[in-house]
Amino acid sequence: MPGVDVVPLGESDLDLGMRLTDAEGWFRSLADWRRLLRLEPAGAFKARAGSEDAGIACAIAYDRVAWIHSMIVGTRFRGRGVGRALIEACLGFAASRAVPTVKLDSVLGVEPFYERFGFRVEFPSRRFHRDGGGSPADAEPLRPTEARALAAFDRGAVRYDRSRVLDALVREFPDRAFVVRDGPRIRGYALARLGGARSFLGPCVADPDDPGVAEALVRTVLGTFPGERFRVCVPGSHPATARLFRDLGFEEVKPSTRMWRGARLEEGRWAFAASSAEKG
Repeated sequence: MPGVDVVPLGESDLDLGMRLTDAEGWFRSLADWRRLLRLEPAGAFKARAGSEDAGIACAIAYDRVAWIHSMIVGTRFRGRGVGRALIEACLGFAASRAVPTVKLDSVLGVEPFYERFGFRVEFPSRRFHRDGGGSPADAEPLRPTEARALAAFDRGAVRYDRSRVLDALVREFPDRAFVVRDGPRIRGYALARLGGARSFLGPCVADPDDPGVAEALVRTVLGTFPGERFRVCVPGSHPATARLFRDLGFEEVKPSTRMWRGARLEEGRWAFAASSAEKG
Protein backbone atom coordinates (compact mmCIF):
# COMPACT_ATOMS: atom_id res chain seq x y z
CA MET A 1 0.00 0.00 0.00
CA PRO A 2 1.57 3.36 -1.03
CA GLY A 3 2.23 5.99 1.61
CA VAL A 4 0.34 9.28 1.82
CA ASP A 5 2.01 12.58 0.98
CA VAL A 6 0.37 15.99 1.49
CA VAL A 7 1.32 18.68 -1.01
CA PRO A 8 -0.03 22.15 -1.84
CA LEU A 9 -3.30 22.37 -3.77
CA GLY A 10 -2.96 24.86 -6.62
CA GLU A 11 -4.72 26.23 -9.68
CA SER A 12 -3.82 23.15 -11.70
CA ASP A 13 -5.78 21.03 -9.19
CA LEU A 14 -9.10 22.83 -9.50
CA ASP A 15 -10.57 20.10 -11.70
CA LEU A 16 -9.84 17.67 -8.85
CA GLY A 17 -11.52 20.01 -6.40
CA MET A 18 -14.57 20.36 -8.64
CA ARG A 19 -14.89 16.60 -9.12
CA LEU A 20 -14.79 15.94 -5.39
CA THR A 21 -17.15 18.73 -4.34
CA ASP A 22 -19.58 17.87 -7.16
CA ALA A 23 -19.62 14.28 -5.95
CA GLU A 24 -20.60 15.54 -2.49
CA GLY A 25 -23.33 17.81 -3.90
CA TRP A 26 -21.82 20.97 -2.41
CA PHE A 27 -22.88 23.44 -5.16
CA ARG A 28 -19.28 24.69 -5.45
CA SER A 29 -18.46 26.58 -8.66
CA LEU A 30 -15.08 27.01 -10.32
CA ALA A 31 -15.22 30.70 -9.38
CA ASP A 32 -15.79 29.68 -5.74
CA TRP A 33 -12.69 27.48 -5.85
CA ARG A 34 -10.57 30.22 -7.38
CA ARG A 35 -11.74 32.69 -4.75
CA LEU A 36 -10.87 30.27 -1.93
CA LEU A 37 -7.37 29.78 -3.32
CA ARG A 38 -6.84 33.52 -3.71
CA LEU A 39 -7.95 34.16 -0.14
CA GLU A 40 -5.65 31.56 1.47
CA PRO A 41 -3.31 29.78 -0.96
CA ALA A 42 -1.03 28.52 1.82
CA GLY A 43 -3.96 26.74 3.50
CA ALA A 44 -4.92 24.51 0.56
CA PHE A 45 -3.72 20.89 0.47
CA LYS A 46 -4.12 17.69 -1.48
CA ALA A 47 -3.12 14.17 -0.51
CA ARG A 48 -1.29 11.84 -2.86
CA ALA A 49 -1.30 8.06 -2.43
CA GLY A 50 1.53 6.88 -4.64
CA SER A 51 0.91 8.47 -8.03
CA GLU A 52 -2.80 9.16 -7.44
CA ASP A 53 -4.68 12.13 -6.01
CA ALA A 54 -6.49 10.82 -2.92
CA GLY A 55 -8.15 13.81 -1.25
CA ILE A 56 -8.21 17.51 -0.47
CA ALA A 57 -8.60 19.83 2.52
CA CYS A 58 -8.26 23.57 3.02
CA ALA A 59 -8.17 26.14 5.81
CA ILE A 60 -8.52 29.88 6.07
CA ALA A 61 -7.20 31.89 9.03
CA TYR A 62 -8.58 35.09 10.51
CA ASP A 63 -7.25 37.00 13.50
CA ARG A 64 -8.85 34.79 16.17
CA VAL A 65 -10.05 31.65 14.38
CA ALA A 66 -9.19 29.34 11.49
CA TRP A 67 -11.82 27.46 9.48
CA ILE A 68 -11.10 24.04 8.00
CA HIS A 69 -13.17 23.24 4.94
CA SER A 70 -13.39 21.18 1.75
CA MET A 71 -12.18 18.06 3.56
CA ILE A 72 -12.89 15.20 1.15
CA VAL A 73 -11.17 11.84 0.75
CA GLY A 74 -11.80 9.92 -2.46
CA THR A 75 -13.96 6.85 -1.92
CA ARG A 76 -11.24 4.38 -2.91
CA PHE A 77 -8.77 5.89 -0.44
CA ARG A 78 -10.87 5.99 2.72
CA GLY A 79 -9.57 4.11 5.74
CA ARG A 80 -5.94 4.48 4.63
CA GLY A 81 -4.81 7.45 6.71
CA VAL A 82 -5.55 10.09 4.06
CA GLY A 83 -8.00 12.00 6.23
CA ARG A 84 -5.57 12.03 9.15
CA ALA A 85 -2.79 13.39 6.96
CA LEU A 86 -5.02 16.15 5.60
CA ILE A 87 -6.48 17.27 8.93
CA GLU A 88 -2.98 17.35 10.45
CA ALA A 89 -1.83 19.57 7.56
CA CYS A 90 -4.72 21.97 8.19
CA LEU A 91 -4.09 22.04 11.93
CA GLY A 92 -0.42 22.69 11.28
CA PHE A 93 -1.38 25.64 9.08
CA ALA A 94 -3.67 26.99 11.82
CA ALA A 95 -0.87 26.62 14.38
CA SER A 96 1.49 28.55 12.10
CA ARG A 97 -0.96 31.47 12.20
CA ALA A 98 -1.15 31.31 16.02
CA VAL A 99 -4.95 31.42 16.15
CA PRO A 100 -6.46 30.12 19.39
CA THR A 101 -9.57 28.56 17.85
CA VAL A 102 -10.21 26.21 14.92
CA LYS A 103 -13.71 25.53 13.58
CA LEU A 104 -15.27 23.40 10.85
CA ASP A 105 -18.57 22.04 9.60
CA SER A 106 -18.63 18.24 9.72
CA VAL A 107 -20.71 16.08 7.42
CA LEU A 108 -23.23 14.17 9.53
CA GLY A 109 -21.75 10.94 10.82
CA VAL A 110 -18.13 12.08 10.50
CA GLU A 111 -18.04 13.89 13.86
CA PRO A 112 -16.21 10.99 15.64
CA PHE A 113 -13.31 11.37 13.19
CA TYR A 114 -12.85 15.02 14.13
CA GLU A 115 -13.32 14.30 17.82
CA ARG A 116 -10.14 12.22 17.66
CA PHE A 117 -8.30 15.48 16.92
CA GLY A 118 -9.82 17.39 19.82
CA PHE A 119 -12.87 18.91 18.13
CA ARG A 120 -16.14 19.27 20.04
CA VAL A 121 -19.69 19.60 18.79
CA GLU A 122 -20.95 23.19 18.99
CA PHE A 123 -24.36 23.22 17.27
CA PRO A 124 -26.21 22.09 14.12
CA SER A 125 -25.24 24.04 11.02
CA ARG A 126 -28.52 24.25 9.15
CA ARG A 127 -29.11 24.54 5.41
CA PHE A 128 -32.11 26.14 3.73
CA HIS A 129 -33.15 26.49 0.07
CA ARG A 130 -35.57 28.85 -1.63
CA ASP A 131 -36.10 30.48 -5.00
CA GLY A 132 -35.98 34.24 -5.29
CA GLY A 133 -39.19 36.20 -5.67
CA GLY A 134 -41.55 38.57 -3.91
CA SER A 135 -41.29 42.29 -3.43
CA PRO A 136 -37.97 43.67 -2.20
CA ALA A 137 -38.13 45.18 1.27
CA ASP A 138 -36.54 48.46 2.30
CA ALA A 139 -32.91 47.39 2.56
CA GLU A 140 -30.66 49.52 0.37
CA PRO A 141 -27.58 48.85 -1.75
CA LEU A 142 -24.24 49.13 0.02
CA ARG A 143 -22.45 52.35 -0.93
CA PRO A 144 -18.87 52.07 -2.24
CA THR A 145 -17.74 54.35 0.60
CA GLU A 146 -19.12 52.02 3.30
CA ALA A 147 -16.62 49.15 3.04
CA ARG A 148 -14.74 50.15 6.19
CA ALA A 149 -17.94 50.72 8.16
CA LEU A 150 -19.27 47.34 7.02
CA ALA A 151 -16.10 45.57 8.17
CA ALA A 152 -16.21 47.29 11.55
CA PHE A 153 -19.88 46.41 12.03
CA ASP A 154 -19.21 42.77 11.14
CA ARG A 155 -16.18 42.53 13.42
CA GLY A 156 -18.16 43.84 16.37
CA ALA A 157 -21.01 41.42 15.68
CA VAL A 158 -19.18 38.11 15.06
CA ARG A 159 -16.10 38.87 17.24
CA TYR A 160 -13.40 38.18 14.67
CA ASP A 161 -12.07 40.01 11.63
CA ARG A 162 -13.16 38.60 8.28
CA SER A 163 -12.89 41.89 6.41
CA ARG A 164 -10.74 40.48 3.59
CA VAL A 165 -13.47 37.94 2.76
CA LEU A 166 -16.17 40.62 2.84
CA ASP A 167 -14.04 42.92 0.67
CA ALA A 168 -13.51 40.11 -1.87
CA LEU A 169 -17.22 39.31 -2.07
CA VAL A 170 -18.29 42.95 -2.38
CA ARG A 171 -15.71 43.61 -5.11
CA GLU A 172 -16.85 40.56 -7.05
CA PHE A 173 -20.59 41.08 -6.56
CA PRO A 174 -21.16 44.80 -5.86
CA ASP A 175 -24.83 44.61 -6.92
CA ARG A 176 -25.50 41.87 -4.33
CA ALA A 177 -24.60 43.80 -1.16
CA PHE A 178 -27.42 45.34 0.90
CA VAL A 179 -27.67 47.21 4.20
CA VAL A 180 -30.28 48.53 6.59
CA ARG A 181 -29.32 51.87 8.11
CA ASP A 182 -30.39 53.97 11.03
CA GLY A 183 -29.24 57.36 9.81
CA PRO A 184 -25.54 56.92 9.03
CA ARG A 185 -25.27 53.80 11.22
CA ILE A 186 -25.43 50.29 9.75
CA ARG A 187 -27.89 48.04 11.60
CA GLY A 188 -27.49 45.00 9.38
CA TYR A 189 -26.20 43.77 6.05
CA ALA A 190 -26.54 40.83 3.68
CA LEU A 191 -24.34 39.70 0.81
CA ALA A 192 -25.21 37.27 -1.95
CA ARG A 193 -23.18 35.68 -4.71
CA LEU A 194 -23.58 33.47 -7.72
CA GLY A 195 -22.60 29.84 -7.16
CA GLY A 196 -22.93 26.51 -8.89
CA ALA A 197 -26.43 25.04 -9.11
CA ARG A 198 -27.52 27.52 -6.44
CA SER A 199 -26.57 31.05 -5.51
CA PHE A 200 -25.53 31.73 -1.92
CA LEU A 201 -27.18 34.16 0.49
CA GLY A 202 -24.79 35.09 3.27
CA PRO A 203 -23.38 36.42 5.37
CA CYS A 204 -26.41 38.09 6.88
CA VAL A 205 -25.60 39.95 10.08
CA ALA A 206 -28.19 42.09 11.85
CA ASP A 207 -29.41 43.47 15.15
CA PRO A 208 -30.92 40.43 16.94
CA ASP A 209 -33.19 42.60 19.07
CA ASP A 210 -35.06 43.75 15.96
CA PRO A 211 -35.67 40.70 13.70
CA GLY A 212 -37.27 43.00 11.18
CA VAL A 213 -33.80 44.10 10.09
CA ALA A 214 -32.71 40.60 9.07
CA GLU A 215 -36.10 39.96 7.47
CA ALA A 216 -35.83 43.13 5.38
CA LEU A 217 -32.37 42.10 4.18
CA VAL A 218 -33.42 38.58 3.18
CA ARG A 219 -36.60 39.82 1.50
CA THR A 220 -34.57 42.36 -0.47
CA VAL A 221 -32.15 39.73 -1.77
CA LEU A 222 -35.00 37.39 -2.77
CA GLY A 223 -37.04 40.14 -4.37
CA THR A 224 -34.11 41.62 -6.30
CA PHE A 225 -33.27 38.29 -7.96
CA PRO A 226 -36.60 36.58 -8.77
CA GLY A 227 -36.34 32.98 -9.94
CA GLU A 228 -32.76 32.58 -8.77
CA ARG A 229 -32.20 29.46 -6.68
CA PHE A 230 -30.69 30.33 -3.28
CA ARG A 231 -29.12 28.36 -0.48
CA VAL A 232 -28.22 29.64 2.97
CA CYS A 233 -26.11 28.27 5.85
CA VAL A 234 -27.70 29.15 9.20
CA PRO A 235 -26.01 28.78 12.62
CA GLY A 236 -28.14 26.57 14.83
CA SER A 237 -27.04 28.24 18.06
CA HIS A 238 -30.09 30.53 18.21
CA PRO A 239 -33.58 29.20 17.30
CA ALA A 240 -34.73 32.61 16.03
CA THR A 241 -32.39 32.42 13.06
CA ALA A 242 -33.83 29.19 11.66
CA ARG A 243 -37.35 30.38 12.45
CA LEU A 244 -36.81 33.50 10.32
CA PHE A 245 -35.93 31.48 7.24
CA ARG A 246 -38.75 28.99 7.74
CA ASP A 247 -41.23 31.86 8.10
CA LEU A 248 -39.95 33.29 4.82
CA GLY A 249 -40.70 30.06 2.97
CA PHE A 250 -37.29 28.44 2.93
CA GLU A 251 -37.13 24.64 2.89
CA GLU A 252 -34.74 23.06 5.38
CA VAL A 253 -32.43 20.44 3.89
CA LYS A 254 -29.74 18.16 5.30
CA PRO A 255 -27.63 19.97 7.93
CA SER A 256 -24.03 19.57 9.00
CA THR A 257 -22.44 19.90 12.46
CA ARG A 258 -20.42 22.91 13.59
CA MET A 259 -17.39 21.83 15.63
CA TRP A 260 -14.60 23.70 17.42
CA ARG A 261 -11.18 23.06 18.92
CA GLY A 262 -9.01 25.15 21.25
CA ALA A 263 -10.40 28.28 22.89
CA ARG A 264 -14.18 28.67 22.78
CA LEU A 265 -15.26 31.47 20.43
CA GLU A 266 -19.00 32.09 20.36
CA GLU A 267 -19.99 34.01 17.27
CA GLY A 268 -22.88 35.85 18.88
CA ARG A 269 -26.57 36.33 18.15
CA TRP A 270 -26.04 38.75 15.28
CA ALA A 271 -25.11 36.10 12.67
CA PHE A 272 -28.35 35.09 10.92
CA ALA A 273 -26.49 33.43 8.04
CA ALA A 274 -22.86 32.43 7.54
CA SER A 275 -20.65 33.49 4.68
CA SER A 276 -20.46 29.76 3.88
CA ALA A 277 -19.36 26.53 5.47
CA GLU A 278 -15.94 27.25 3.95
CA LYS A 279 -15.35 30.73 5.32
CA GLY A 280 -17.48 31.10 8.45
